[in-house]
Amino acid sequence: MPRPLKSAPFLPLLLLLATACTAPRRAAPPAGACPDGYVLVTGEPDLGTRDFCVARFEMKERAGRPVSQAAGKPWMQVSRDEAVALCASLGPGYALISNDQWQTLARDIESVAANWSSGQVGAGALNMGNFSTELGGAVPDDPCATEGFPTRFPGCRQGGSPDFARKRDHVLSSGETIWDMGGNTGEWTSTSVGAELPGDFRGRPCSAPGLYRRNFGSAGSYPGRCDEHENSLGLGYIEGSGGSVIFRGGGAGSEGSPWATCPGVFYANTNSFWDASRPGPGFRCVSRPAAR
Repeated sequence: MPRPLKSAPFLPLLLLLATACTAPRRAAPPAGACPDGYVLVTGEPDLGTRDFCVARFEMKERAGRPVSQAAGKPWMQVSRDEAVALCASLGPGYALISNDQWQTLARDIESVAANWSSGQVGAGALNMGNFSTELGGAVPDDPCATEGFPTRFPGCRQGGSPDFARKRDHVLSSGETIWDMGGNTGEWTSTSVGAELPGDFRGRPCSAPGLYRRNFGSAGSYPGRCDEHENSLGLGYIEGSGGSVIFRGGGAGSEGSPWATCPGVFYANTNSFWDASRPGPGFRCVSRPAAR
């Protein structure tokens, strides 16, 4: 298998296909609720997360502020530090998603039968999302479509169709849906690589050992199916290359390339090409749930 995204020259082509400012603060959401455009996620003690609200969509730019909405291309060419500042500018309790929160979401998605092509967890493959050549906004009532390209993958709702891999939304265990966790654009996390979060493993999420499994890997090991040369489970690829910052999720533009086996909700990139100040992929904000 080719070594995806290993060298710096390929990264901008794949991840930037398709800058911090002060935004008005949101009013506090009603008690027990998430803000508009956000969904509630149950925390996972093993990953150190408490319940949190996460943007249903990748952040888009509206009048200089990040918003969670379907329409429009994701806000890209943002550095990790800018993404941190943009999410914090939304008000108290808002932040850029952390790696542990991403892991909580990815494992929740992994645990839901509706996200597997067979309708059974661990059988068939997870849908990945938009990894075709057209990066763009979502169409809320059609997870097969990208804005301006409505009919390329009409069978994405059918587990037996090759189009299923292109389905852009995932179902959470709560019954809520979240979009573009495995495709469209990579997304920064607020977490940096360190002793407790090493970033030099390269391989499938189902084969990651020890701390790599905890920080980037799938819950299931899937013996006999965790192939380093194929993405037969739809999990994605861990692109550990000794860098200091982390982004997650697959990206558009890998279709028909050696990187077509990389997209998926567990995709992780710590390539040393990136640092906290280099403009790069997109981002997704989280917030604390209102008091219940």
